[in-house]
Amino acid sequence: MFMKVSHECPINVLSEVQKYTDYDYCLLHMLLQDENYKDWFVNKSRKEHLILDNSAFELGAGLTGDKIVEGYNLIKPEYVVAPDVIKDAETTIKNFKEFKEKFGNSVGKIGGVVQGKNDEEFAASLKFMFENADLVMIPAGIFATGLNRVATIYKNIIEGNWNYDKPVHLLGCKELIEYNYYDAQLCRNIVSTDTSSPTQYGLEVGKYPEDLFDYKKRRNMVDYQKVVTKDELETIISNIKRFKTLGRKETL
Repeated sequence: MFMKVSHECPINVLSEVQKYTDYDYCLLHMLLQDENYKDWFVNKSRKEHLILDNSAFELGAGLTGDKIVEGYNLIKPEYVVAPDVIKDAETTIKNFKEFKEKFGNSVGKIGGVVQGKNDEEFAASLKFMFENADLVMIPAGIFATGLNRVATIYKNIIEGNWNYDKPVHLLGCKELIEYNYYDAQLCRNIVSTDTSSPTQYGLEVGKYPEDLFDYKKRRNMVDYQKVVTKDELETIISNIKRFKTLGRKETL
């Protein structure tokens, strides 16, 4: 895996799970509502590439700018994610502009989420984020499958909508096999990804299947209050180690 990876997990195993990840990924709604979660990120999180997400996936729409600034002041992440609305490119771009204008000097680097309901909206949103965001973020949730995300990224590279001068982050994961189709050269500025996949699959099913095409994404979100057992933690760690082996071994 040529990308940095981070995995969301219940609070009681955060320290153990993060031993096997490359950076920390913080959800704003959890940071502001849970004291144990906040304590971990305030005191134990790694600052390099630390991302503060606006919780749009969890809540349906990202939390407002003042809440993002509140979270930023608590943990001082490298990136905050501007408010976005799932599949709504127009509103997301509007929210990004307003957030950057009002709070840009208060939060450091800003991540912008690419949204859209079709190829045209995605391409327009992608070009806007490459021009205006410090970190361009492409969510799994707007695509039917992970392979659709791969195909859309390559399509935009071919059509000249891609900018190698800006880092890109992949939000979430629908299919493990997706990561085997990202070429380390053509996709060299996809620097990171986050997913709860090793956790949720481990807790609901067990270890990843040998054949990655047999993998089925779990629909439940992370229960951050769950008390993970020792055996469950071992399964999660096994999945994390398997996840780290994903990725193309040669260039296209």
